[in-house]
Amino acid sequence: IVTAVPSADSTVMVITTLAAAPSAAPTSFTATPVPISTVDLAWAAIPVIDVNGVFSKYTITYAINGHSTIATVDTTATTQRLLGLIPNAAYTFHIAVVSSGGTGPSASVTATTIQDFAPPPTGSIGNVDKKVTVDLVAVGGYYIFKEFLCDFVRTQIIGVPSAPQTTTRVTSVSSPVVLSPADEYANYNITCVTVNTREGGLPTGGHPGHPLFLHATTSATAPSADPTSFTAT
Repeated sequence: IVTAVPSADSTVMVITTLAAAPSAAPTSFTATPVPISTVDLAWAAIPVIDVNGVFSKYTITYAINGHSTIATVDTTATTQRLLGLIPNAAYTFHIAVVSSGGTGPSASVTATTIQDFAPPPTGSIGNVDKKVTVDLVAVGGYYIFKEFLCDFVRTQIIGVPSAPQTTTRVTSVSSPVVLSPADEYANYNITCVTVNTREGGLPTGGHPGHPLFLHATTSATAPSADPTSFTAT
């Protein structure tokens, strides 16, 4: 835009350049997953010379399952927390500078949100002699392991139909998880979960994950002595 400003001795030409889209993207763009279903974004601002107009805002775009979300951030910010994301999901975030001349190039970063519920552990039944041993392995995920928790439900003592059902809860910070002592010659239905460090869900703290279901039958102990006073007439 050229404007002529007359004066007594000459004409002064005032030239105003047109604004253009920013020529650079924010740098050092990072995404850090934090509990629960949240990601913290951080970046470094572009040099003023690369804005090429009046700095308006940042736009942050991300999508999952075909649905895009655009967040706008103030020009003075270099961080943003995004809440309410889908747990254990991979997101790609894009950030760009918007000026009076348009939108500049974007920087991108990918992060996977923290898993809200731990997946079921893998496991198998071990020793069933006077106890029930469950060998467990926590399945990796974006959660912080706290402990294993198993509920042992004795459904039946074989040969004792009047025995009531009982439930015993056992926790352990390592494998195996052991119910000891266990009733002999009894059927147990066992539910085991991995507990993460998220508060809530359990009276002792922590958050239970998805369950693994197992079944065990304990062995019977043979008599330890021969009959006495055995006679034949």
